[in-house]
Amino acid sequence: MKKVGENKGITMIVLVVTIAIMLILAGVTISTVFGDEGLIKQSKELAKQTESSIEGDNNDVNSLINELNSLMQTQAGVGQKGITVWNNGKATIELEAINISDENYEIQWQKNGTAGTWTVGTTVTNLISGDKVYAKLVSDSYGELEAVINILDTIKPTITIEKAEKTANSISVTVSSRDLESGMPSSPTYTYCIKKSSDVLYGETIDTQKTTTTSTTCAFTGLLEGQSYDIKVTATDVAGNEGMATITNVITTGSSSGGGTIFQGTVTAGEPVWNKGTCSIELITNPNLSIKYKVNTLSGDYKDYTGAISGLKHGAKIYAVATDGTNYGNVSTINVEDTKAPVIKEIQTEVTYGAKTTQGTKVTIKIGVIATDEETGIKEYEYYLSTGGEYALIDKNDLATASGSVLINAESITNNSVKVVVKDNAGNITTQHEMVK
Repeated sequence: MKKVGENKGITMIVLVVTIAIMLILAGVTISTVFGDEGLIKQSKELAKQTESSIEGDNNDVNSLINELNSLMQTQAGVGQKGITVWNNGKATIELEAINISDENYEIQWQKNGTAGTWTVGTTVTNLISGDKVYAKLVSDSYGELEAVINILDTIKPTITIEKAEKTANSISVTVSSRDLESGMPSSPTYTYCIKKSSDVLYGETIDTQKTTTTSTTCAFTGLLEGQSYDIKVTATDVAGNEGMATITNVITTGSSSGGGTIFQGTVTAGEPVWNKGTCSIELITNPNLSIKYKVNTLSGDYKDYTGAISGLKHGAKIYAVATDGTNYGNVSTINVEDTKAPVIKEIQTEVTYGAKTTQGTKVTIKIGVIATDEETGIKEYEYYLSTGGEYALIDKNDLATASGSVLINAESITNNSVKVVVKDNAGNITTQHEMVK
C-alpha cells in the first residue's frame, strides 16, 4: 500500500533562504543570523522537529487505513441465497457459502433444532412460516461456521370484493381471498364494515355496522335511501398477516333530494309508560305506512312493529324506519329516558334530648321520609341537618329513614331544619326542607 504523505512540502534549504531574505529586508545583522545561537541554527532545529512530526502523522494515518480495510472485509460464513420461494403454503430456500476461499467445504442443515441428523445439501424444502433452518458450513480451513435462518411470511393476503348489489336500503357484497405464501385458513374469517362515505373513519356514527363471519357474502340492511357508503373487508392468512379490500361510494337506490323516489316517511314516539323500572313506548308514523325497528343496535334485521315496544329501560335506544313496503325513510333514533324526578310526600322528624354537659346538650334526630318514583325507582336518600348554619350530612343510604346526633348549646332545637335529597335510578333528584318539630 502506498503511504500517505511522501511529499514533505517545503524543504529546509528553501526555508533557510526565505528566512535570510526576510531578515535582510528587516535589517537584522549577520551575526544575529549565523551565530551559535543565531536564527539559522534555530531554523534547522525547527525543520527537524517538523519532519519528525510529519513522519509520525503519516504512520498513524497508514495504520488507520489498514484497520479500516480489515473491518470492511466480509465475514466468512453460510447463509441464504436469494429469496424464499413459496408454493401452496410451503417454502423453499437455497443455502450458500459466503466469502469462502477453500473449495473443500460441506453445507449441512436441520429444521427447527440441532438435536437430530444433519442433512448435507444446499436446498431446503417443505418449510412453513415460523420454521427455523439451522445451517452449518464444515471446512478444514474455517472449521464449523453456523447460521440460523428464520422462515417468515410477511406478505399480506389478497382480499377481493367480487361484486356489490344494492337496493334502496341495503348493500350486499361477495368476497374472495387468496394467499400465495403460507396460504389462507380452510374457512377464513372475514370482518365486514360499512360507513357513510362522508365519515372519515369507520365507527364514527350509529349507522356503522360491523359483522364477523366465515361467510363470503354479507348484507348490510337498514341503510338510508340514496346515501353513499364505503365498505371494508379484512381477513388474515395462516401466518397472521391481515389483508384488506375496500369499495367506496356505493350509493343506495332512490334519493331523498330528487332524481328518484322521494320518500319522506318519519317515525315519532309517544310518551313512555313506566312500570317498576321498565317502560313501553308506542311508535307513530303516517297512516299508510308501516314501521320496522331495532333496539340498542343497528346490527341484524329489523323487526316489524305490531304494537307498543315493552321491557325498555332508561338509556335504551330505538332505531325505527317507516316503509311503504318498497321504499324506506331515514332512520329515526328514539332515546328512552326517565326525566321525572321522585316525589317526596312527607318528611317526619323526631327529636330526643340527652343530658346537659359542659360542652352542650346532645340531641338525637330521627328522620323519616315518604317518597315515590313510578319510573325507574328510588336509588338513595341523603339526610342533612342545619342548627343555624350550613347543612351537614348526617346519613346517606337506600332506606327511607335515618338518624344522627348533634351537640348544641341551647335548651331546644326548635327553629332548625333538616334537608332530604332523594335520587332515582335515572339520576333525577328532588330536594325538600323541613323544620324540626
